[in-house]
Amino acid sequence: MGPRVGLRNRIATVRATALLELRNPTSSTPAGGHTYENRWRPGGGVHRRRFSDDPISDEDEDDLERESYVAYVTEVIRRVREDGPTSTVIGVIGPWGSGKSSVMGLVSRRLARDWEVVEFTPWGYANDDAMATGFLAELHQVLPIRPWVRKRKIIGKAGRAVSPAGALAGLVGVDGRTAIQDLADWIEGDASPSAALRSAKEAARQLKTPVLMVVDDLDRLSPTELLMVFRLVRFVGRLPNVHYLLCYDERTLLDLLMRTDLAATESRARDYLEKMVQVRLDLPPLWEEDAEAMFLRELYSVFAERGIEVDAADRERLNDAYRLTMRHYLTTPRAIVRFVRQLDAFLSALNQEIDPIDFVLVTWVRTFEPAVYELIQKDRENLTSHDLVGDIAVHDENAKARWQSSLKALGGEDRDWFVPAIAAILGIMFIRFDGAWTDSFYSDSVYKDLARSKRIGHQDYFDRYFAFAIPSGDISDADLAAALAPTESGFDQAAMDRLRDLTKVGSARVYRKISQALRDETVRGGEALKFVVAESRVSMTQVGDGGAEGWHPSWLVKEALLATSYEELESALRDACKTRGGIAVVALALSRIKDEVEMDYYPSERSWKRELSLALDVVAQAVERELHGAVGVQKLSREDLALVRIMQWVSPEGSRDFLRRRVLSRDIVTVTAELLPQLSEGSERWVGPAFPEVLDRYFGRGWLVTHAENLVSVAFPPSERGPDRLQWRDNAQMRITIAAASLTQAMRQWDVDGGAS
Repeated sequence: MGPRVGLRNRIATVRATALLELRNPTSSTPAGGHTYENRWRPGGGVHRRRFSDDPISDEDEDDLERESYVAYVTEVIRRVREDGPTSTVIGVIGPWGSGKSSVMGLVSRRLARDWEVVEFTPWGYANDDAMATGFLAELHQVLPIRPWVRKRKIIGKAGRAVSPAGALAGLVGVDGRTAIQDLADWIEGDASPSAALRSAKEAARQLKTPVLMVVDDLDRLSPTELLMVFRLVRFVGRLPNVHYLLCYDERTLLDLLMRTDLAATESRARDYLEKMVQVRLDLPPLWEEDAEAMFLRELYSVFAERGIEVDAADRERLNDAYRLTMRHYLTTPRAIVRFVRQLDAFLSALNQEIDPIDFVLVTWVRTFEPAVYELIQKDRENLTSHDLVGDIAVHDENAKARWQSSLKALGGEDRDWFVPAIAAILGIMFIRFDGAWTDSFYSDSVYKDLARSKRIGHQDYFDRYFAFAIPSGDISDADLAAALAPTESGFDQAAMDRLRDLTKVGSARVYRKISQALRDETVRGGEALKFVVAESRVSMTQVGDGGAEGWHPSWLVKEALLATSYEELESALRDACKTRGGIAVVALALSRIKDEVEMDYYPSERSWKRELSLALDVVAQAVERELHGAVGVQKLSREDLALVRIMQWVSPEGSRDFLRRRVLSRDIVTVTAELLPQLSEGSERWVGPAFPEVLDRYFGRGWLVTHAENLVSVAFPPSERGPDRLQWRDNAQMRITIAAASLTQAMRQWDVDGGAS
């Protein structure tokens, strides 16, 4: 068995052992204390240079625990020396970002005691001449000064013999002013390259300390630059006791070689590469569990630095996203660090104002699939809208087909996993996408939970994830709390001003956020009540006949009332009811609360019965204050009439007292005509058995009978649909006619029923 075969066998044995140790470490706690079990522990394995792409230079920084592989490469290099004073090229092969440079740095440190180690980076030179100069300069300088001065000169002369004349002045030790004279001196002797190289080899053979030149970043070169490096290494620098450690991505080098005249096919390119590199060392792959552990260590160190905590549900979302999608991309240390670097750079501006897991996922999309990132922004409305049928959210039936088409175009034919992988991460971020993709439905409460968690799938939080800050049309949750939850030092006036400004621009988002803050108990109910009443500017005419269609500020006022403590309730209500609009919106809210109290809707520990009684008294007093001067006016305004209707249900006796006093100052028919609700022109007005009950509620049957004794019976105007239906025309005469007819009918009915009661 020849020495080269024996070396290959020894290398294979060492490599197999090293890989086995890396894959299945014998120690339960590897170097650095990062076990697979503690990978969720925030702060473990903090990367000390998160924003730097420089390779590590100390084994204490090795989070990937590649000590065994470093030892293996070091051992191979030392055994290469045992073959005698030869020149061997060793290749460390791994994909971009796999940590080759870091491994080489650690190997260099280990060899520094008994080797002369020099680094050469051909990518850093502007042209071939400069590259050749740099190569020779590095080789020239690494040789010991004494007693090898003469040998340095011989090797330098060999370099000049085979290098472009234009590079002479760049050689270390050659004065540019005397470069031409040096060239002349050299020509006077044996000027052939082969003769110079023979002399150089003889000098290098006598070196006691071997030389290792580490050549990194070969996969960044152009095809011609790559060939120049190989020529320098295998011809110029092929000296005894001078060895080379080349680092490269094999796939890239094969592609580069196929772009030269030397290798038209991949097979030819591979043959050429094997001729250049005598010993091949493959960097062990980053195993999936190691990649996941590294990612989680880095991620949770970022979270720990910012005080961000995650619960089991958050971890489950992240686990699903990693397993289904992210693992396809986070396959090298560089990819992981690059991704975490993006998180670290932009998370500071938002921190507690977003959902951290959603921010991780959308940052992943932005980093690795920017085209998908753009699609998400373009489809904002569909991804965050909230259409309900009853309490169930429905999805856009065309959304799945639209997204399938877009993702197929982005994924191409060679990534058959792309569409399901991207769909999985989109489904985790957006419940509406998930509903369309899986043909499933979710309840209204699920969508509201998105706001509670500040999720990207909610319309009020989506923009934050793309602006990397609180957008101009939004307010931070912290500012909202500062405005509506004053501390001992008082209000945050700047936050309050911003809240008011946003409400003027568009109140819907502000009101939704206040509603969520009330549920989360991050703002005080009394302060929210005063703010909403003051900023909503509800007019009395919006009260109508006692209700409001669709969403209305009174819904939020209701939430604020329910969140206000009993001790603060009276004061907050008196502030809210200082204006007629405030009375209106509070009354509407209380009407809904009253219905729910009567149905025992609230828990026994706070049934709200005591609070409701107090609230109705405060509103009644406010209405009485507003109606105080309206008893004898010629005609009640629409706002006065709205107040009368509010008084009628918050304090029936107070309402009757006001109307009776107005009847005494006016007359029963006129006052009744005022109370008729506004109807659309031309609509039918039914005067039937229910109307006497309305009159009874407003005036009281007994009192009305007594004061309507002299009422003249009024006949109804003709109607095609019977004597009880009239075509409405909103004028004084029609109102008087309807009022008189209604009173006459009530009197007759009560007489039949047995008179006044």
